[in-house]
Amino acid sequence: MDEDQEQASPVDAARARELTEQLRTAIEDVRAAVLVLARRVRAAHQARVWTVPGYPSWSAYALAELGIGRSTAYRLLDLAAVAEAIEDTVQRELGVSHAWDSTDLVLPVRAVVDLKGRTAELTDLIAERLTDAHQDTGGTVLPAEAVGGIVAAAVAEVRARPDIPASPSWKSAQPRTASPPRPGAAT
Repeated sequence: MDEDQEQASPVDAARARELTEQLRTAIEDVRAAVLVLARRVRAAHQARVWTVPGYPSWSAYALAELGIGRSTAYRLLDLAAVAEAIEDTVQRELGVSHAWDSTDLVLPVRAVVDLKGRTAELTDLIAERLTDAHQDTGGTVLPAEAVGGIVAAAVAEVRARPDIPASPSWKSAQPRTASPPRPGAAT
């Protein structure tokens, strides 16, 4: 045990539940704050704010002004891009922007890394599922919890799928053959 940590006596079940709930609340607050931060980082990046004070690049600005490294700055941009794509899909499919509060969106950094380059696949799946659910309810507005569940399930499903090669399937289906030897090359 670390010297700075004091040994506490075990708590009763009620106190354990209370502490656990406080932790869950704090984690949700952090998740919401990260999404807000990501959106603000994206807005700053799109506005090319680093050019005004004369920084040579976005990463130089992020380090000097925000105290975050290049990879963190770009992960936040990726997070905001995925969240924005999901929000746009929900709004387009349901025709309303208030049906779902995207601050409830839980996109851990690992999920964003897994989804990078697969946003279209994700939003297509969300659109399909939202359309089906909307039709199943007779066209009534879906509750926010239902929308959140659909989004979460789609994120999990796309993350679980193996990556799909970027090249057309007909290219990868053809067997590779060795190149013929060049004239005059030793064989």
